[in-house]
Amino acid sequence: MLDRVTGPVESALGLLGRTAGSHSPLAETREAEHRLHDAVGAAHRATDSLESHIVAVEALVEALTPLAASVAPLAESLPPLTESVTRLSEQIGELLRVTAPLAAAEREIGRVEHFFGRRRPQPSPADRQ
Repeated sequence: MLDRVTGPVESALGLLGRTAGSHSPLAETREAEHRLHDAVGAAHRATDSLESHIVAVEALVEALTPLAASVAPLAESLPPLTESVTRLSEQIGELLRVTAPLAAAEREIGRVEHFFGRRRPQPSPADRQ
């Protein structure tokens, strides 16, 4: 009969002891230490990631530096090239303007020959070679 009285009391004391143990300063310190350890690990991973990004950016800079150096002379050569193309276009336009009467005369000769039924002689295969 004594067990019926002491059993619930021991159970309550055991539960009380476990509850008090989980809220003890030592348990809180362990939990804080665990969180701090996780935070330090995350900081290490972030640092490693940043270092790899820095290496990638440095490699990119090293690759782009010669490219930038080679683009500068190309950019400097564009204005003279543009002027040259503009002059060439003007010269071709002038050439077309000068040869336009010749082309018109050639077309007229072709019409006159066709009108009179005169055909230009076809070159023979021996003449083509």
